[in-house]
Amino acid sequence: VKDEWYYDIWGHTSGDRIGTEIFVVGTRGRILQNAGPGWTYMESGVEESLNDLEGPSPSDLFAVGIGGTILHYDGVSWTQMNSFTTVNLRTAWVSRTDTGSDLFVRGDYGTFRHFRYAAVSLTVPPVLREGDRTARGEVRIRDAAPDDLTVELIPDDSSEITLPETVTIPAGETTASFDITVLDDTYPDGSQQVSLIASA
Repeated sequence: VKDEWYYDIWGHTSGDRIGTEIFVVGTRGRILQNAGPGWTYMESGVEESLNDLEGPSPSDLFAVGIGGTILHYDGVSWTQMNSFTTVNLRTAWVSRTDTGSDLFVRGDYGTFRHFRYAAVSLTVPPVLREGDRTARGEVRIRDAAPDDLTVELIPDDSSEITLPETVTIPAGETTASFDITVLDDTYPDGSQQVSLIASA
């Protein structure tokens, strides 16, 4: 594609078919997927260039890039994760465990990070309005953990919604629900977009 550069490619093999699902990452947060004939753009949610793509399966992928960017793909959507650094990240390596993934990342200036992430997915209503009753959200993990798992909920704008800082998935369970309340700020400000990150 003109004026776009791609820096890494990841492919999945199924049976005797090679590359039945392929992902590439590159400049300006670009992610392309080929799961059949032709390529499609995926919504990454970031503008930072992505340098490396790694993961054990098409439903458990990590992309790392400029400014400490880390994204996780759960087979449905890409979610930005907190890397606790703004250093440019260059390469990643992933080891899958029973309850999630161990992510090892190398960046500039000798930066090395190890993150242990539960494979958490998040479901919330796509649209909420001021005056709505409390809505329900849900966090889900792929496999039940032997111990209680605390999931941190991080909205990018706490002036629009309130929700608990954490929600706990009980041992042996795979889901937990939480309340979302839309704040009524008493003045018209049009539609507002709020992003929500679930991290464990």
